[in-house]
Amino acid sequence: MKNKQCPSTIDGRQCIYVEGHGAEHYAPQDGLDHSDEIRVRLLHDNCDRLEAENTGLRKALEAMKPELKSCPFCGNQDPILDCLTDEDEYFVRCPSCEIQQIADHTRAHAVSKWNRRAGAQGA
Repeated sequence: MKNKQCPSTIDGRQCIYVEGHGAEHYAPQDGLDHSDEIRVRLLHDNCDRLEAENTGLRKALEAMKPELKSCPFCGNQDPILDCLTDEDEYFVRCPSCEIQQIADHTRAHAVSKWNRRAGAQGA
């Protein structure tokens, strides 16, 4: 088992990097096994990092979300732009009344067709 000096500390104690037993982890130099504590801290750190990345992705997706009008049949305010994965065709559907439009080859056309209303100018 090899030990290397670690630049970080845990609860004010210097750590060492421990290799062996099929796993690698950091442990304080107090002679006690803190591997579970270290794993929990690493998991918390990874969760915090992933949550921050997810927040950024959510904001980016919201910025890309097209402006869709409410469902013309039931009035649901949150229609969904969806994609047929194998064919790369887009359509808008209502999760409330389950109506959906015929798929189109571009996102822009699918959104435009959904937002078009009978009697509206340019319809």
